[in-house]
Amino acid sequence: MAGSGKTTTVCQSVRQATKKGSFKSNGCYWMKIGNISNTELCQKLKRIGIDLNMEWKENIQSIGEIRAYLCSSLEANSKLSDTLFIFDDIWEKDHYKYLSFAKKSICTSRFEDRAKERGDGLIRLPKKLEYKEAIELLALLAVNDNARTLLKSSVVEKVIDSCQGLPLAIAIIGRLGLETEKEWNRAKGIIAKKSADIELAHYGFNLYGTLQLSVDSLENENKQLFEQLAVFKRVSIPIQSVASLWNYDVIEARPLVKKMHNKSLLTYDEEK
Repeated sequence: MAGSGKTTTVCQSVRQATKKGSFKSNGCYWMKIGNISNTELCQKLKRIGIDLNMEWKENIQSIGEIRAYLCSSLEANSKLSDTLFIFDDIWEKDHYKYLSFAKKSICTSRFEDRAKERGDGLIRLPKKLEYKEAIELLALLAVNDNARTLLKSSVVEKVIDSCQGLPLAIAIIGRLGLETEKEWNRAKGIIAKKSADIELAHYGFNLYGTLQLSVDSLENENKQLFEQLAVFKRVSIPIQSVASLWNYDVIEARPLVKKMHNKSLLTYDEEK
């Protein structure tokens, strides 16, 4: 299920391995797949060849030809052939065969059976947190002792129940800074609302409303800044560009971006 922590788990694992010295000689290539067509995947595979400085031939056009060319080019280059490829969030089972050019790869998807068919190593992530695990995560994110004490109340248990223990939803809720039973009850009402105006696929609860709670917790001025930033697709954006968009200095923009990061509205990497 989306939101169960697949991408986060791989990202953290690769970062830790990199810090220990792995991938220095051959590198690591990360590609987000997602819900795309074969035509869009074709363009992404072409992009890999260009990024890896392969000599591209105009007569190579079909997705099968591109896969074969990537395979032969990597085999001919011993350094490139050992590159670790990470294919994140595969939606179509058919796409696996076009990614088989990679000698070493990590794939994240919602399909267990495909990994078994290929004889690959399989790491299963639980689709939801157990109640005790959810409480531990909320306690870790709680803003003060009063908020931690409140976690023992029945309304918190109902909130966890309403969002089906999904790690993404629990993390978002934990960062809202809810300190009173009234605030928790309001959150429960929104999360459990089945007749949401906007429904996100694959979720049996109001995830959009859960995300909206996080946006609404921003001050009005900061909410407007986030809405400006939210028009971007999911790509890396330098802090200098964000500051320019907001007409702020980088020193002013950085704490605001960190605040949005803490509310799970974006991901901020200080190293970039």
